[in-house]
Amino acid sequence: MTGTCSRPLLDKQESACHFIHDKLGVYMNVSRRTDYALRALITLAAHPDEPLSIRTLARENQIPKRFLEQIMLQLKDQGWVAGTQGRLGGYRLTLSPHHLTVGMVVRFFDGMLAPIGCVSVYHPETCPMQETCTFRNLFLQIRNNAAALLDQTPLTAITPPSGKQT
Repeated sequence: MTGTCSRPLLDKQESACHFIHDKLGVYMNVSRRTDYALRALITLAAHPDEPLSIRTLARENQIPKRFLEQIMLQLKDQGWVAGTQGRLGGYRLTLSPHHLTVGMVVRFFDGMLAPIGCVSVYHPETCPMQETCTFRNLFLQIRNNAAALLDQTPLTAITPPSGKQT
């Protein structure tokens, strides 16, 4: 996985991971696609009463427009956003930001949350050292704590007050 948030961030708009760090107190590596999806979803959650165009979402979140178009299609296919065409069209959330969690988004784009394959819930890998491994339990706890935190964090917990970017 390519990380976009493996270091403390200097620019508060640099990454959706900034919200994860400030609000939840953890750093986490996520793919650029997940980062951009979270940025777009957080922006949509902050503007619940107005559809936002791809151009607006891309500009406000510093995301390449063509890449965002692909991400928005995936979010639309997932049923999390809907798009309307026309001059006043744009995207809006179809799922309440209270019900859409950071864990759902991370899993959708990045797959498993486990730091090592043998502790994955959905795609466990067999390991010849499983019986004698001295660090498997530590990584299992890390996976369980990260999953619980991300799954319990709705978009509303990391969405700035209506229309304000932090």
